[in-house]
Amino acid sequence: MRNMLSSLVLYGRVITTKSRAKLLKSEMSSVLSKVKGAKNDLSRTRMVNSIFYGGAAAKVIDEIGSYKSIKSYDYKIRQGDGIMQTIVEIEKEIKKVQSKARK
Repeated sequence: MRNMLSSLVLYGRVITTKSRAKLLKSEMSSVLSKVKGAKNDLSRTRMVNSIFYGGAAAKVIDEIGSYKSIKSYDYKIRQGDGIMQTIVEIEKEIKKVQSKARK
């Protein structure tokens, strides 16, 4: 599960089976809420490093405020065994930059 969490953070979306997508979505939302509610930066960093692999930990710390929600939707049926595949995506907030009007 840690590998899928890290891949979801690094790439923004993961294709997996429906049952794993359900677990991944709930796990990711609970992890993000715990990280957002951490007391200070040190505890946040330690928590993220214990959950995510590689560059995903640094990416979570840098972009923690931009994660809006996690959505999933059905993709297609896998040809080998007929199991429904699901795409899980992280939805991010897009911050608009206000430009100064020229006169």
